Amino acid sequence: MAAAFFAAVLTGIAINGITFILAFLLQKTVLVVAAGFCLVLLGGNALVSFGVSTPWFGRLLANTPLGLLRAMDAAAYAPAMVGKAFGISMVWIAAFAFLTCRIFQKAELK
Repeated sequence: MAAAFFAAVLTGIAINGITFILAFLLQKTVLVVAAGFCLVLLGGNALVSFGVSTPWFGRLLANTPLGLLRAMDAAAYAPAMVGKAFGISMVWIAAFAFLTCRIFQKAELK
């Protein structure tokens, strides 16, 4: 159960990765929080709902952090699904960290 909880937390962090980029681009706390809320919560729910009604998009979404929470729940937190969620979340976190570092380096040069 601890592994499933850890994977769910990592998935949440991966979903919020977009807010790291927004923080450097917008540089205003209120805008980052508002945009992060709209993109992650409202946009994420809309994407997951659309993924349920459209099979090909649902398969694509199942391999992103937005679809992993629902997929882990549907699979009753099976070890294979928890491992998949862990791996994909780590890739997304690393990708967003890399992009954020690149943006930060460019912002420092200005």
